[in-house]
Parts: sequence; structure tokens; C-alpha cells
Amino acid sequence: MNTPLVPPDMLTDEDTIDLRQYWLLIRRWWWAFVLALLLGAVAAYIASQFQQPIYRAEARILVSQSSSSDLNDIYRDIVIGERLVKTYAEIMKSDAVLDLVAETVGEEALEEAKISVSPGQDTQLLVVAVEHPDPELAATIANEVVRVFSAYMRRVQTERFAESKANLQAQMERVQAEIEQLQQQLDALGTPETEAEQTRQQQLQTLLTQQQAAYTTLLRSYEEVRLAEAQAVDSIVVIDPATPPERPVRPRVLLNTLLGGVLALVAVGAVVVLIEVLDDRVRSPEVIERLTGLPMIGAIAHIEGTNGDGVLVAREQPRAPVSEAYRVVRTNLQFAEVQSPLHSLVVTSSEPGEGKTTTAANLALVMAQAGRKVVLVDADLRKPLVHRLFQLSNAQGLTSALMHPEIAVDRFLQRVDAGGGQTLWVLPSGPLPPNPAEVVGSRRMQELLDELMTFADIVILDTPPVLVVADPALLARMSDGVLLVTRMNVTHRQALQRAIEQLRYAEARILGVVVNDLTARDGGYYYYAYSQYYHHDDGSGGDGTRPERKRRRADASRKGVMARLLSFVNVKS
Repeated sequence: MNTPLVPPDMLTDEDTIDLRQYWLLIRRWWWAFVLALLLGAVAAYIASQFQQPIYRAEARILVSQSSSSDLNDIYRDIVIGERLVKTYAEIMKSDAVLDLVAETVGEEALEEAKISVSPGQDTQLLVVAVEHPDPELAATIANEVVRVFSAYMRRVQTERFAESKANLQAQMERVQAEIEQLQQQLDALGTPETEAEQTRQQQLQTLLTQQQAAYTTLLRSYEEVRLAEAQAVDSIVVIDPATPPERPVRPRVLLNTLLGGVLALVAVGAVVVLIEVLDDRVRSPEVIERLTGLPMIGAIAHIEGTNGDGVLVAREQPRAPVSEAYRVVRTNLQFAEVQSPLHSLVVTSSEPGEGKTTTAANLALVMAQAGRKVVLVDADLRKPLVHRLFQLSNAQGLTSALMHPEIAVDRFLQRVDAGGGQTLWVLPSGPLPPNPAEVVGSRRMQELLDELMTFADIVILDTPPVLVVADPALLARMSDGVLLVTRMNVTHRQALQRAIEQLRYAEARILGVVVNDLTARDGGYYYYAYSQYYHHDDGSGGDGTRPERKRRRADASRKGVMARLLSFVNVKS
């Protein structure tokens, strides 16, 4: 089945186009569309202002073919007349006619003119149009073309009968001379007195009668030729002579401006679609669900004023919408524990820069705030960030505990305030080893993880990206579940699919996906839910009080959106 050339984010499982994604596409690129529209319109307007104005003058003529005396031939004459109009249209543009026009208006004026002759539809009208920078010359040339053509056609048609008329006239003159000669002989003979003279008179009279008859025949033929000549000449009547136009036909400033804006808009639209087709990054949570086939554990909105990384928003702003989103993740993970206990959780991503460390830290905070004993382990032994995020010492940590099994693991844990009077235990990475993969894949790592799970209710491990090193796959096999973090407009579709394949090859239990750094332009329903229902305030109105009616409405809205989010996430147990 052929798939339309549209961005993959706009296709559903059945390869049908989701119009909502087109709206999100427009919201992402609205600035490009507006800029293209303005630049295209301004460029077209400026170009139109610099164009030379062109004026158009038109003259209309009626061409009537010589009519037939036979009423049965009227329809034939009409058909032939329409064809004749098309023939005349070509003749009017011929060099024979234009050369004669140039003799009157001048070569330079004619070179600047654009002459077109078009026959009317199903009529015997001809429209002679002349476009020229000078309106006066445009009208003059149009009228001159009509005048020269009319004279030219009369001369051409007259020449057809000139030879016949000349021959007949010559014969008539010769016969007339013979008639005059015979008449003179008869006059000279007088009254015949002898029989011979009578015979001669009769002969002359007979010859005179014959010549007179011949002359009559020639005269009749001559008149018939003249009549045929008159009937054969087509009538060319000027219906509307050309007059100097008042306004130019080009450039059309308004039309050009609109077309320039529209063409620029279409061009930018094509480029945007091409960019979206070639862009492999995920653009919406729905696309992630279709690509992975995994449930959406949560959607974390973009944290204003940051780049989306390194913010302990769950502790610093516990009532912020983003903090509520982390609590949604916590709640959905509790649903996942219905099937099997979840004592250890690997938080990873497909590529660097997707916010896995921030997600792991804030998730650990909201779990600790719920009263659970949580240990956050920085298992990224290449680029550890947890100690920087919590501003802790990294002199001792995970590698220290692995190298000293005789020391209790709680000696290496660092206690931090999780907010709300609760405590979070953090195990930094410690000194970085030269062989991280061998360290995290060792039996000692499994033993240490068992000790931590005995110490705490849940152990959260922040690991490197799946596609970068082998550490996440090794730790995923040891843990009870894996949480895959993706980031809007950063995570690549192919990378995400390959990461899931590697985790499944390692027999990891992938609980679901967390979408990070969600914004209004690509979040759809998720972002709308946060912005509409989660209120980050101090619980008071502008005057220090809050009406009870507003409180009840806010609580009802909060409960309603929580129900919608939980039903939309649809976590698979």
C-alpha cells in the first residue's frame, strides 16, 4: 500500500492522516509561515513598483463574407465565415501587414508593441489587441493594423479579377473596332443599284450583326466578372476603434502582492513538510505510543526558565504542574506493582540529553514524599550527574561500595531532604572506574543491589543511555523494571526503537515510557491538561482569601483531569 508523503508524526496505525498533527505542525512553524507570507508579499510589491507599466488598447472588427444568392448556402457561408475569421487573424499578424504598419508608426514603436489578434468564440468578430508602454501609441498601432489590413485585403481580392477584366476589355475594344469598320463600309456603299452591290450589302450586314452579337456577349461577360468581383470582396467593418487606455494592465500590484505571498507560503509549506519527513525526531506523545507499543507512564511538561535538565522541581516547587506530573508517574508505577513487586527500577533513555537523570531524581523525590524509603543510585559510571544535582560529595559512592563489600552499604549513602519532612537516600557514583561495564555487570553489583533493596522500599538506578554503552542492559536484567525516558524534539524514532529492541533482547521488563520536556506546541491533550487544571499558587486569592466556590471548582477540575490522564495513559499491567 502506498503511504502519502506526509510527516510520519501525522500517520496513524492505519496510515491515515491525523489532522490534529497538521495543527501542531502549523503551531511549530507558524513563525516561518508568517515570515514567508510577509516577505513574499513585500518582495512582490516592490518588484511590481519597479516594473514598467504596460497599456492595452483593443479594436474590434466584423468580417462578413460575400453572401450567396442561394438561400440553401446560408449555413455554409456562416461556417466558412468563421473559418475565414481565423485565417484573417493570422494574416493580420503576418510580416506583409506589419511591414506596412511599421511604415506609418515607425520601427521602434512597433518593436516595443505586443500585437495579438484573437477571433471571438462562434462569431465573426476579430479583436486586435496592442500592448505598449505608451497608451497613445497602443491605440494608434491597433487602429493602424486594422486600416492597413483592410486595404491590403481589398487589394489582394481585387487582383484576382484584374486579368479577366483586362482580357474581356481588350476583346471588346477589338470587336468594337470591327463593328465601326463594317458600319463605315455600309455607309460608303449607300443604296445598292446592282445585284452585286445588294449581295455585298447583305454580307456586310450579316457580319455587322455577328460582331454586334459578339460585343453584347463580351459586355455581358465583363459585367458578370465585375459582379463576381463585387460579391467576392469580403466586408471588413470596424465595430469598436481603439482608444487610449487610462490604466495599465500590468503590473497588477495587488494581484502580484497576493500571489507573491501565496507562492512564498506554498514554498515554505513544502520545505516544512520536507523537513518534517526527513526529521527523525519524535514530535508528539501519540507517535511514541505508536512506535514503541508501550504504555505512556507520564508526560512531563517543559520547566519554564530552564532547558529541561537539572531541576529538582519536585522539592523546590512541590505544587507546580511538573511536580504533579511526576506524581502521576509515581501513581502509574504503583499500578505496575499489582502484577509483580517493584523494588528496583532502572531509569534510562535511548540517547544522551533526554532528561533521564532529572526524571530519576524527581521521581525519587515524589516517591520519598509519599512516605516510601527510596534510594537513588547514580549508576552512570561515565558521566555521573546525580551528585551535582543534589550538590553532594562524590568522593565515595557506588564504586566504593562495590570495592569494599565488608563495609555496610548504608555507610556510603548520603541523606538529603526530599521535602515535606521526608528523606531521600542517594548513592553517588563514586570514583569512576576504567571498566564501567565489567563493574556494573559483576556479581558484586547484583549483591549490592540486593542489599539496597533490603535497606529501602525501592531502589532507582540512573544509568547511561541504552545505545551508548552496555551498562543499562546489564542493570535492566538485574532490576524489576525499566522506565524509558524520551524527550520531545530530541529523541530520534529509530534510536528509540533500537533501544527497546536492546532492552527486550536483555529480557528487561519495560514498564513504559515517560515523555519529557513537553510543550504546548507538541503536547496536545497532555499539555492542555496541565495548563488548565494544575494551579501553582499559594492557595489564596489576590486579597489573601479564596472563595469556597472557587476552591470546590478547582478541586473538581483537578480530580477530573486526573481521571482523564489515568484513563489516557492506560498502563498495561
